[in-house]
Amino acid sequence: MLTKHLIKNSNRFLSTNNVKPKKLPRFLIGSSILAGGSLLYYEYKLTPHEKRKVRINVESVGRALRSFSIGLKIAFDYKWNLWGINEDSDEYNKNIKECHQRAADRLVDICIKNGGLYVKLGQGLSTMNHILPKEFYTTMRKLQSEALRSKGTDIDELFKEEFNKLPNEIFKEFDYKPLAAASLAQVHKAVDFDGNEIAVKLQYIDLQDRFVGDVFTCRAILEMIGILFEKFNFSWVLDELKDTLAKELDFINEANNSKRCFEDLKNLKFVHVPKVFDYLTTSKILCMEFINGVKISEVDEIKKMGLNLKEVDEKLVKMFAKQIFHTGFVHADPHHGNIYVRKKAGTKNEAEIVLLDHGLYDTINESDRKNLCKLWKYIILKDENKMRYYSSQLKVDEKYFMIFSGFIAMRPLHRPIHDKFIFNSDWVKMSEKEREAAIKEGKFRLPSVKEFKSMSKEELKEWREKFRPFIEELKENILHVFQQFPKGLLLVFRNLNTVRSIIHDHGNLVDRHTIMARVAISGAYRDQMKLGLQSKIKAWFEIKAFDLILAYDSFTRWIFTKYLLLMVKFGRFQNEFFNEINQTMSSDDYH
Repeated sequence: MLTKHLIKNSNRFLSTNNVKPKKLPRFLIGSSILAGGSLLYYEYKLTPHEKRKVRINVESVGRALRSFSIGLKIAFDYKWNLWGINEDSDEYNKNIKECHQRAADRLVDICIKNGGLYVKLGQGLSTMNHILPKEFYTTMRKLQSEALRSKGTDIDELFKEEFNKLPNEIFKEFDYKPLAAASLAQVHKAVDFDGNEIAVKLQYIDLQDRFVGDVFTCRAILEMIGILFEKFNFSWVLDELKDTLAKELDFINEANNSKRCFEDLKNLKFVHVPKVFDYLTTSKILCMEFINGVKISEVDEIKKMGLNLKEVDEKLVKMFAKQIFHTGFVHADPHHGNIYVRKKAGTKNEAEIVLLDHGLYDTINESDRKNLCKLWKYIILKDENKMRYYSSQLKVDEKYFMIFSGFIAMRPLHRPIHDKFIFNSDWVKMSEKEREAAIKEGKFRLPSVKEFKSMSKEELKEWREKFRPFIEELKENILHVFQQFPKGLLLVFRNLNTVRSIIHDHGNLVDRHTIMARVAISGAYRDQMKLGLQSKIKAWFEIKAFDLILAYDSFTRWIFTKYLLLMVKFGRFQNEFFNEINQTMSSDDYH
């Protein structure tokens, strides 16, 4: 019995073991055939463009997994380190800054690893210093120097896809080594068969194929972080960047922008917009007139050409003011590398501004353009009722009009943007009764620059504690402002901020604020100047009256400076005091 039982069980064991070896080889054989067939189909049946799409889809899974992993780390970092801590405490302030820094470092790292659109989106975030915490925009500026490099095979493949020809079949000469590279494209020099020198802008070959997937992933990550940590809810920012990025990826759109810019600015004889070669331009390849010049940031090179830096800055401000206040068609990415300076042909030392890279523009509708002109006018005139009105016309709540006006002017206004603050210069003019009344209303004096510099660490800490509730309130109000005004103005702010930065780097040689104000007031009356004689005369007198106000403002500042110099000469003021006042008056903040 025992023997039979053992034999029966052993037979059952052997029979079950015999089944598995039969199924396993079939699975392996089937998988091998499927894999081999797919590989053969990929290698011999698909076109290079179809192969690239397959690679991109496979790689996108890896990019998405890396990105979601970073998103989770950032979200839980905030949750873990801020859990249960009072938002008004020093510990919270310290921890959130550390969380911001770690999050920024992680975002930079993932942007570099994923490349392409991630780098471009990161570069866009780095310019949003008016919205994002300092740790983010300062850290993400590292991405400004990040760029891909196309291989020669990619360049040939791109030309094959766009023209069904290689570069040497289209150009007499083509240099495969790029002159410059950025996050979306790189530029090569070529010579056509007519001898024209051409700048050939080549988009990285896979960017358009990656666009939808990469933007979706980035938005999902930001939304996930925003759900877990509400103060990091910046997914709406990505919507703005997504729309502008889609435009930048279409080089035909860039060519059309360039031609419209030329038409808009052709009356400014000191501006040059490079010619576009339409027959050599597609959505991924843009061919333009090659420009010999220097970047506007290369001050020494500008001076070597015998050009006047002050003249260059005046022309720069007038050029962009014309776009903002007259045409409403505004270059939205005017960084140092997109603005060249050269000596105007046929002149001894007259500067010419060359405007490059027309991929990103903003169009201000006619109503917003007029309201923007009027708002700028009344900022200069310090007319708060009109400032409030025209801010509301631009969809900004009246209670935020001072904040919005400060962003438009990009300089301190005639009074602090918070109602509880009083400038030191105004405080000293107030009587004792007025000061007592102000204190009872919860208002207080802002320390002067000199007082700030002389404060000890303890005094600065005490001052920060006193101001923290107001600063937090201002941060919230600023976010409200940016969610209210026409979204197109976001790129106008970027333009204004870039111009301010360039003027500052050149030493504030011109009063950009006054130059822009003159252009703004003429833009406000642009339509009236086209009407009948009576309207023209009225508009002309109003423009001249405004010019007198601006001239008076400049004259009073000049008189005040001379007065201070005399006081220093006769020993009434210390020279250090004069230098401090003069620096403030000529500073970027003042202008």
